[in-house]
Amino acid sequence: RTTDTFASFDLRRNPAMQPALARCRAVASGADWCALLWGALGTGKTHLAIAALNEWGGEYEAGYFWKVPDFLSWIRQQVFGEGWEIDELLRSYREALVLVVFDDLGTENPTDFACEQLYRVLDSRYDFRLPTIITTNQDLDRLDGRLLSRFREGLVVCEGKDIRAIPLSNGQQSAR
Repeated sequence: RTTDTFASFDLRRNPAMQPALARCRAVASGADWCALLWGALGTGKTHLAIAALNEWGGEYEAGYFWKVPDFLSWIRQQVFGEGWEIDELLRSYREALVLVVFDDLGTENPTDFACEQLYRVLDSRYDFRLPTIITTNQDLDRLDGRLLSRFREGLVVCEGKDIRAIPLSNGQQSAR
């Protein structure tokens, strides 16, 4: 979404997101190599990840954005349906100097195949310190501990209110 930029992120709605904003800006500028945005629903984690991707790439296609379940589904389709060689398919994700954003880590079906491919990609990105942003709202103990260890230096706790919630006339909140 090209409308998700750092300028359009309204920090007044969730001031506690300042560290996440700063970390994503640092990844987009090349000052840091990773961000692991973890926390509450609706705080703007995905917005900031896309903003970093938009800034990183500028006018050029210089990155990838994937919801993790969609990425793994795409891999399965390409390998088992289309006959791609998995190492060839994953090469740019594992080796290219592009920003990769994986949104909603932990929502995937953790099959052996899915866990292995996700680990291979993220472990390689860690080894080469390639720009990577991961978002999740899952309990950290649900995530692969090896990946959590590798990306912990980029961990930012994302707190605040769900900006997608719509106030009801009785003062309660309703999710959109």
